[in-house]
Amino acid sequence: MTNNHNPYITEKVVMKRKRNTAIVIICGFLAISTILATHSSYLEGEYDTVIIELILLALFVLPIIRISLHKYYSICAKRIAEDLLPLTDDRIPFHKLGETLSLKNPLLKLKRLIGKGYLQNMHIDQKTTSLLLNKPNESYIDWVCDGCGAKNLIKKGVKMYCNYCGQPHVERIQK
Repeated sequence: MTNNHNPYITEKVVMKRKRNTAIVIICGFLAISTILATHSSYLEGEYDTVIIELILLALFVLPIIRISLHKYYSICAKRIAEDLLPLTDDRIPFHKLGETLSLKNPLLKLKRLIGKGYLQNMHIDQKTTSLLLNKPNESYIDWVCDGCGAKNLIKKGVKMYCNYCGQPHVERIQK
């Protein structure tokens, strides 16, 4: 998944979802209707109906929450990607992330957005306590540590050490 304009955001961020507005409006209307019905059922003492209506309410509110979270994550990812695009360094130390991205808890937000698939071409390196940026024309190597079995992502040409146990990577010569 790549994007022509910014290498750090995914198609998930760029993609326009035309039905989201309609879904939010319909679910919002149904949620309000369910609240009114639940209130009248509660006043009439029909508590078994109230429980069913509360379950319906949760089902109507869930798509609204999911769509809102997607919109929020997309906005955050765009903002972060725009802040990272002009940088020339491919490594940003954790202590400088706050001022570079002007965010509270930038590491937590980056982990969340990378994990949920909103940001790409970057890697959080715990060993060097920095964010590694992968410009699209640069290449990284995926390798599995012989010591602990962890998957690692390291830029080509850099000494490879496991991000988890610190063991150096030994290249095997294939015959």
